[in-house]
Amino acid sequence: LSAAKEEAVLAQRKLKKYKRALYKETECSVSLRAELAAAQAAVKAEPVSAKAGEMKAMVTAHACELRIAQALLNAAELRVVAMEAHARAVAAQALADATVVAHNHAGAGQ
Repeated sequence: LSAAKEEAVLAQRKLKKYKRALYKETECSVSLRAELAAAQAAVKAEPVSAKAGEMKAMVTAHACELRIAQALLNAAELRVVAMEAHARAVAAQALADATVVAHNHAGAGQ
């Protein structure tokens, strides 16, 4: 296995790992959105009470968690995009190396 082919295989593995991480971040973001919506609904249902202040604080906390989750999700998406580009570049290099080797063998046979 050439070094370029080995690197291409490693790049594909890393890409799969990043895609799994992206999926997890997406699930987390979806679940946090649901929690935020539930907290907001609870605040609307109980506008005037001692609990309302506590609930509003909870909504703020959920909103902050969601922003963090969104940032992590964006980072995961960028990692996947970068890794896809890297994997394509490495695969192209492996193909170029194989073409040069094949050409050299063909030339040596003449």
